[in-house]
Amino acid sequence: MLAEQRAQGAPESQQLKDAVREELIRREVLSQEAANKGLAKKADVQAQMEMAKQAILIRAYLQDFVKNNPVSDADLKKEYDAIKSRMGDKEYKPPSRAGRDRRRGQGDHRQAAVRHC
Repeated sequence: MLAEQRAQGAPESQQLKDAVREELIRREVLSQEAANKGLAKKADVQAQMEMAKQAILIRAYLQDFVKNNPVSDADLKKEYDAIKSRMGDKEYKPPSRAGRDRRRGQGDHRQAAVRHC
């Protein structure tokens, strides 16, 4: 946890170490209480734990892949140019929400109804 906080830019301090220690203690106490109640044996909890385990392994795999297969700026530019050439010269802009609401006939009356509540 301390390494995660430092990776997010938090300076290492005694206050940070104390906060991390308190969080680890809190997690351990709650985890033990849940185990004592037999919650880890419930099918839905086991399924959630398995999904969390898979998510952690997938994230670790992807981080390792990115680390071991860096993409150069030249490769990025090449791929960008290839996609851009397939798109053509037409520029796409998403419609505004106001325009979409007017087309649906749901413009100002919704806001007026909210104001009257």
